Amino acid sequence: MPVSQNAAAERTESLWLKDAREARRWPISAPPLEDDQRCDVVVIGGGIAGLSIAFELAEAGRSIVLVDRGPLGAA
Repeated sequence: MPVSQNAAAERTESLWLKDAREARRWPISAPPLEDDQRCDVVVIGGGIAGLSIAFELAEAGRSIVLVDRGPLGAA
């Protein structure tokens, strides 16, 4: 059976997440989706990789919906 992991409950913490916590820039909050959305790209996962690709795509003019099961930036 697959095990679901939650990075917010990890015993260790990445340097970038530690810095964000100390600067009170984390957790990043966003409202849950309440209805259908239209976008160019859906990014699944709001960790460093998902946030980075969402940022790059938005900078390139794409509309993005980013979804995650927990706080953004937690993994």
